[in-house]
Amino acid sequence: MTSKYTKHFSTVVALITHLGATNRRSRTPTFIGTDLGLDKQDVISVLRLFPSVFRESRTVSTEQESKDDHFYTLHLRYSRRTDDDDKAGESLPLSTDEIGMLLDLVAHMTHQEQQQKTNMFSMLAAIIASVSALFAAYIASQA
Repeated sequence: MTSKYTKHFSTVVALITHLGATNRRSRTPTFIGTDLGLDKQDVISVLRLFPSVFRESRTVSTEQESKDDHFYTLHLRYSRRTDDDDKAGESLPLSTDEIGMLLDLVAHMTHQEQQQKTNMFSMLAAIIASVSALFAAYIASQA
């Protein structure tokens, strides 16, 4: 059972907030990590772990600091792009409601993972109790 939302909650929230609120159309992991004080490899790992949230561009950076890094954005933000968007990389950030919707989704998925874990432990406890009762009944019938 994977708990990827629970395990990476803080980083996912930081990435959604950053990529949703920035005035940049998309960002590279190098600059995201620098701006947020996160390790570049952690940023790349989380961006790739959640392809339903984050979109990896085919375009790579040519800047010296982030050479060959792919650009990333939120799918929601990418879907709103138009031909009129600034080609220099500027665009309007998501609204607070849109960012809030994405953060609510992450919180919901985290809750679902934790609920699944609780349900699994409850089922395991019920199985152990059943086996113990059967064993006790067997012992009692032998006496």
